[in-house]
Amino acid sequence: MRPLMVSYQENLQTMAVEYAERGWPIVPMLEPVGGSAAGWIAAGVGPSTDRATAVAWWQEVPYGVGLVTGKLFEFLDVPGRLGPRVHAMCGRSVPVIGSGDDRWLVMVTPSSALKNARQALHWIDIRVRCDGAVVLAPPTRTADGDLFWHLHPHEAKWQPADSRLIARALLTPTTSNGASQ
Repeated sequence: MRPLMVSYQENLQTMAVEYAERGWPIVPMLEPVGGSAAGWIAAGVGPSTDRATAVAWWQEVPYGVGLVTGKLFEFLDVPGRLGPRVHAMCGRSVPVIGSGDDRWLVMVTPSSALKNARQALHWIDIRVRCDGAVVLAPPTRTADGDLFWHLHPHEAKWQPADSRLIARALLTPTTSNGASQ
């Protein structure tokens, strides 16, 4: 018996539909020339959580899958060297997107605390993706490599981490032995 092969386009469509069915706003993304993760743009349509819309968008074209931040979740864009530490702060039970460019995208709840901490987080090379920003999601392929889940949303019960706790933990000074002051 031959294994069932699923095309890249079918995989994109399947995941886009799953995200939409979970109520996560999605949008099809157009790959820039060169394909880096930074230059992708929305395909000229607004976000949707409708299953039929997701099916139609990915029926003919292998668009990248974009998750729209704002109402349900935001992302902390963390350098790879800090990714495991931030994931541990979340109790290792939160969806995290990995990429070939050594960045981790940690899904967190929307909060003003996180937005207010943006400048301070930037100093430690953490970016806040919020307020309608679109984040590429697995299984999108970029020039840097395929996006993947370090921890799949299913394993995290489709729940983001509490951003207020994460922001507080990231911005609390520590002593040389790693203990909080």
